[in-house]
Amino acid sequence: MNREKIRYSILKEIDNGNRPLHTEYEITQNEFCDIIQNFIDEGLLANAKVERMGSNKRVALIKGSRVTTEGKEYLSKNTAWSKAYSLAKEIRDWVK
Repeated sequence: MNREKIRYSILKEIDNGNRPLHTEYEITQNEFCDIIQNFIDEGLLANAKVERMGSNKRVALIKGSRVTTEGKEYLSKNTAWSKAYSLAKEIRDWVK
């Protein structure tokens, strides 16, 4: 599993108006939350947040979020991935 591909795919899906799920990437909810929190911290994603739900569980709230200008630059810097991603039939096939 390529973590950078997963990051790219999640951000691309959000940019396309979709709401990706951790199960699509075969990662845990906490790993997904880490990625979303990193996007927020890096200024790649706006109007999203990660909240605690109990002692060990977190949830990523991405409904209504948007990819920032910096996020769009991140996506455009990875044009080779963009071509491969657009040809992939399923997210799971692409991130492996």
